[in-house]
Amino acid sequence: MEQVSFSWLVYIIMLIMIAASKLHKSVIAITAGVIFFISRYVTVADVSKYSLINLDFIVMIAGMSIIASFMKHSGIFQFLVLKAVRKSGWNCDLLSRNICVVILLLSAFFCDRIAVVLMFPIVAFIFDSLNLELNNTIMGALNSASIGGVLLSISGAEVILISTAAKISFTEYLTFITPALFVVFIIYIFYMQIFMGGENRIDAENTNFSIIKFNEEMAILGPNLFSKLLLILISTITILCFSSIMGLSDSVIIITGAALLFLTIELSPDKVLKEIKLNIFFYILGLQIVAAAFYKYHIYDTIALQLTEVFGHNGFYVCIFILVSGAVLSLAFGRLSMTFLFLPVISILTGMGFQAMPLYSSFIFSMAFARSPTMLREIPKVLKNTHIEEKNVWEHYSKLFKKTAVVYFMCFAWFVLYVYLRFFYNS
Repeated sequence: MEQVSFSWLVYIIMLIMIAASKLHKSVIAITAGVIFFISRYVTVADVSKYSLINLDFIVMIAGMSIIASFMKHSGIFQFLVLKAVRKSGWNCDLLSRNICVVILLLSAFFCDRIAVVLMFPIVAFIFDSLNLELNNTIMGALNSASIGGVLLSISGAEVILISTAAKISFTEYLTFITPALFVVFIIYIFYMQIFMGGENRIDAENTNFSIIKFNEEMAILGPNLFSKLLLILISTITILCFSSIMGLSDSVIIITGAALLFLTIELSPDKVLKEIKLNIFFYILGLQIVAAAFYKYHIYDTIALQLTEVFGHNGFYVCIFILVSGAVLSLAFGRLSMTFLFLPVISILTGMGFQAMPLYSSFIFSMAFARSPTMLREIPKVLKNTHIEEKNVWEHYSKLFKKTAVVYFMCFAWFVLYVYLRFFYNS
């Protein structure tokens, strides 16, 4: 009993610090792990025995990190956003929609938070040059990044961990989970377009910025680098779609694509590898140590048993609970930390007879909008020296959040309906 109380105490303090402290999450998580080691309640052998991390996860996240680093050096971010501007035909609604689509795609193959941080200076500069208000695009971009962060099984550390631990292939994820997330993106874009209203066109002649400077070709750092990256990326995704037929694991395909980039693109490995953030691995290690304690002292089992006592063996009710609680907790404490809480519980529930895919899908859906508000803290940093003053960003966001709260309810209702129709109707 003492070990259980101690585990909960350290875990709760860790979550509170992650939510409220200015310290980096990796420092907080690894410190919590060290506390467990020092207390001798958890040993290195326990971490190995109860590990959620397998070789597939390590290989896949390393491969995606390498691919993301090549993307950053290729100029693809600037190219796509400038292409979105030109394709908008100087229509405000279409411009915002195109930018949201670009951020969705980049977040699906790159870290969603970093994609926002890299994209927004460019977007803010363009909007300022065209004398347009950027505030209406902020919510759309943030939510697009958050959805993109879970759109594919390779989109982020959380979904990579889930897909590798639960053995959900790229094709299964694309079949069962991606369609619902894509519909949510369409719902949000449709709502945002109505909210913005009007078929406003930009009078390009009256702007202080020449249209010729929106030429996307200027963003490409090298045609060979860009074309090779695009070819390998498309080939990798295509092969992933047929991985189950070919008998290859997703991690092997991803790391092969990363190796091909090194072989075909003349870019220094040191330059590429230094872009990989090691703090994510320390964060994951700290969370894994805490998870080992929860496994060792049967805390996950207790949570799973309590859920069955409350909801019986009604899988649909459990899915709704995971959808609601996962969204709230992920919003407060981060998606990755909650993945280490929900993933083992769901695994135990599947061992008790619950269908696996509905439970995993519900948790992934719960994370669809979990990061958009927390990513907002990055926006003031990247909007300095633009037409939006840093002190006004939060005020605009608060107003927009209130006006768009209905779309969050619509998306939640859609997720509930999708889970029911896809997994429980006529079952």
